[in-house]
Amino acid sequence: MRRKKASSFQYAIFAIHGGKIQPETTEVAEVLAGEKHSFYTFEGLKPGYNYPLYVPSHLFDEPHALELAGKVDTVISINGCKGEDSFIRLGGLDKVLQKNMRQQLLSAGFQVSETAPEGHRGLDPNNICNRGKSGQGVQIELSRGLRDRLPTEDDIFEQLVRALNRPLEHEFDEPLRRVDKPSSTVDVLVITSAPGEQDALFKCIDSYKESQYEASRQWECKQLDDDTYYCRYFTCESGERIKVASLDTLDQGMNQAAIYASIFIKQLKPKCVAIVGICAGDQEQVYLGDIIVAEKLFHVRRFGDNKTYNLTSSWLRKIKVYDTENDYLEWQSNLCMTRPIGYKYQSYWLLHTLLMHEKNAQENPHPANHPDRDKRCPNYRAVVNYLKSDKWVAWEESQLRLKQEGRNVIKRELALERNSIADILRQERSYPRVFIRPVGTGVDLVEEENFFRKMREEQRQHYVAAYDMEGYAVAEAAWTGNITKMIFVKSVSDFAGSKRRDGHFREYACSASATFLIHFLKHNFSAD
Repeated sequence: MRRKKASSFQYAIFAIHGGKIQPETTEVAEVLAGEKHSFYTFEGLKPGYNYPLYVPSHLFDEPHALELAGKVDTVISINGCKGEDSFIRLGGLDKVLQKNMRQQLLSAGFQVSETAPEGHRGLDPNNICNRGKSGQGVQIELSRGLRDRLPTEDDIFEQLVRALNRPLEHEFDEPLRRVDKPSSTVDVLVITSAPGEQDALFKCIDSYKESQYEASRQWECKQLDDDTYYCRYFTCESGERIKVASLDTLDQGMNQAAIYASIFIKQLKPKCVAIVGICAGDQEQVYLGDIIVAEKLFHVRRFGDNKTYNLTSSWLRKIKVYDTENDYLEWQSNLCMTRPIGYKYQSYWLLHTLLMHEKNAQENPHPANHPDRDKRCPNYRAVVNYLKSDKWVAWEESQLRLKQEGRNVIKRELALERNSIADILRQERSYPRVFIRPVGTGVDLVEEENFFRKMREEQRQHYVAAYDMEGYAVAEAAWTGNITKMIFVKSVSDFAGSKRRDGHFREYACSASATFLIHFLKHNFSAD
């Protein structure tokens, strides 16, 4: 999607089936708009099969399109239609402008159909051409035969645009030429989505001499049409400086992430696309705060779609160096946050402490007064509320006590060696691990229990460790934009479907994923 607002509010020229959906419609619309009129296009950018991106004109409701249409008097929509012959169809509710355009097109030697087939007349008030302030616009359909001639026959292209322009009374400079696209370039485009992800990226330091505050001030705000992005330079281990751009898709889901990513990939032409932030993880494989680098990304519930987007093979070998159980790795030294304690351990500590208090209150203090409470259960109030909702604890005579279900749970856990309190504590390591695993992307926030177990049964070819809501769409946009390097780095902020969403891990997970990504790029990326 691209758009341009002009100073005049009389006309806006649209091409909602642009790019490779209906070829040449974007080119005609952009030149017709020129500098005087506003312009909007929704483009298909895949190498092939862009038809799934086609949305009928009366159903097209992309927010930026509706916003622009609502600010101008009249919308003129350039569409395509089938037909080997060279002809044009006119429709829409603005009959006066339609008549004038017909006369000009006929005078220029173009074949204009007398009437359009049912469903192609642009008479629906919801048709994008009728969404201007006047409620009346013009729909122009160019046959495939005519559109096939436009890329190579410049005289036909110019005659068409001039004929359409005459009723708009817009003077062009001589000679008329197609619009050249911007050619600005960055080395890496980093895409974030959820709140806190971009802020964590801004705090990533370039060297030990740089504070987080100084790091955040290095990012320069820039505009692409009406959208904002940020840029700064990082210095690689080799001494090479790389330009990194940051785009936040504002937590609007898979479709919007794909649209924004496609626009910025096309305009900024990055050498690498990186996806960074937070995700849900499978607690049987990973732990809160751990880093997931996607070995491959796939769509969770798109029927019949077995396509995956894989980590750049040369980077896969380099990432494996980080996939280790060593207690400490260099990149972790740049982490400026202490890893929180998960609610699982805090819950079991509280239950266990209550159980011991029941057995011997004199030797085992109540958790509310326990000297280790702030260290072992820093989120005491929240944990108590969770356990109450599970009916594992209750207030009795103004004191927190175990209920039978909670007593059974903690006794059962203590009886299982692998789930002992000590074993749970071992998971609460002070550093995150790095895992290379398959990642699934879906459109819905997952609340169901045993989600990952069900996923393994449905997707037997993928041993999924994490789930997010944008990765696949951004990877697809990178692939269609011919980007040869792509990396997905996210940190586990919660366990999908869990009642304990561990929201207190969110900030840490944002910081961990951004810190790891920048460290990896500084040590492994080359702009050549």
